[in-house]
Amino acid sequence: MEKGNLEPKDTCPSFSRRRIVLFGKDSDSIIKSFFGSTATVAIFILTLITIFLFKEGAGFIEQYHKSLKEYRLSGLEYIDILKENRESHTALTQYSTAIRSEWINELKRQGLSQKEISKRVLSPESKAFFMQYLRSGSSLKRFIKDKMDAAIAVRDQHITNQNLRES
Repeated sequence: MEKGNLEPKDTCPSFSRRRIVLFGKDSDSIIKSFFGSTATVAIFILTLITIFLFKEGAGFIEQYHKSLKEYRLSGLEYIDILKENRESHTALTQYSTAIRSEWINELKRQGLSQKEISKRVLSPESKAFFMQYLRSGSSLKRFIKDKMDAAIAVRDQHITNQNLRES
């Protein structure tokens, strides 16, 4: 450094003076083009993935719509509604059984003999009340099974007819 001039002569560090040149480009431009091309390839691949997902999604929606249409036309949706009602009926049956059990326990607490308890529990009125739920439950199950078998047969026949039309 000179005495009057306080600024250094060379501001560039000594290690950066040597530049590697490959194919007419220095190392900075090689690194810049490498990362730029890598980013371009990544964007291209992400675009292809997005296009593929949209294509598959559109196919899924069409297939789901077809499946839902067959489900409804065959009556399986109706069967599912019946099953929900059967579950409600089953809950009522369990509740009536619990009431009957509590009634029997109350009769025991009152000190009645087993013969007297059986006479009250098996009376025609209590049989009509409690057993009616059980009978209607088995009838409902049988009805739902018959409807489900018919709906599945209709759906299978429809699919078979479609396959025959296509081939």
